[in-house]
Amino acid sequence: MTRARAAIGAVALLVIGGVLYLRTPPGPDPSGSPRVQDSLRDDSLFPPGAWTAADEKTVRLSPDAFPGVPSAVSDELKRRGCRVPQTYGIDGLHNVIRGRFTSAAATDWAVLCSRDRASALLVFPNGLAESVMELSPSPDAEWLQTIGADAIGFSRAISVASADDVRRQHRLFGGPALPPVDHDGIDQAFIENSSDVLYWHDGRWLELHGVH
Repeated sequence: MTRARAAIGAVALLVIGGVLYLRTPPGPDPSGSPRVQDSLRDDSLFPPGAWTAADEKTVRLSPDAFPGVPSAVSDELKRRGCRVPQTYGIDGLHNVIRGRFTSAAATDWAVLCSRDRASALLVFPNGLAESVMELSPSPDAEWLQTIGADAIGFSRAISVASADDVRRQHRLFGGPALPPVDHDGIDQAFIENSSDVLYWHDGRWLELHGVH
């Protein structure tokens, strides 16, 4: 994984996994995705091997389970051996989204692709496989957390962040000046803990404050 650091004024920049971070990535070991915190993983509640078993039991669906996905997207997902992980506690099919992620005129798709128990975010500009972009790869196990006192669940989820969402979060939390915001971003959440928005601008992905 390529990492590069730079500094602009007082703002530290970190490029990891194809994403330019305009703020410090969450977790103690940045890799383009939030990390499981010790407080979310209480080994004393579960027998040995429970976390590995939970990872293995995460529901991962075939691309064919998602109606309406363009054939070019579905075919590329299957060619790559992708399954779509389902987040604990969320009803209905999810982690396949459509939005205007690369421009206000585009209709793009984004999919959380799990292979060999590790996931990456795949973005298909204009629903085409030729220019697919792969972002934020990390082991699925890093997205597990305790759910109540008796369960462990996969907690990574993606959703559409509208331009209004992005601007509102910046007003609330501040940070470096936003680029012109005229299209959607992709909110990547560690459910009930943290999220960030991946926003395409000037040929690269920026990481902004999340909306969940």
